[in-house]
Amino acid sequence: MRRLVIVPALLILAGCTPPKVMPEAYGPRPTEAEARSAVEAWTRQALKDPYSAVIGTVAVGKQASGYNGIRDGGWMHGWEVWFQVNAKNSFGAYI
Repeated sequence: MRRLVIVPALLILAGCTPPKVMPEAYGPRPTEAEARSAVEAWTRQALKDPYSAVIGTVAVGKQASGYNGIRDGGWMHGWEVWFQVNAKNSFGAYI
């Protein structure tokens, strides 16, 4: 009886793991300048007042994968980019 419950549960969990990806799928590691340029482009389209943004530290991390959903293309592969942004909120105060 116990096996009847454990085996289906393991099969369901095995289906939740991301697929094996070849290292080439991540692309070349971006330089710090390329990462800063990408962060600047993101702030211009994501913030209400992008010209108030002060971008601090930008660092390139490790290879990463993320799932966007079937409609938005499925699995994405790339590099983590960590950054700090100090920008104005809707009330005009920096956060």
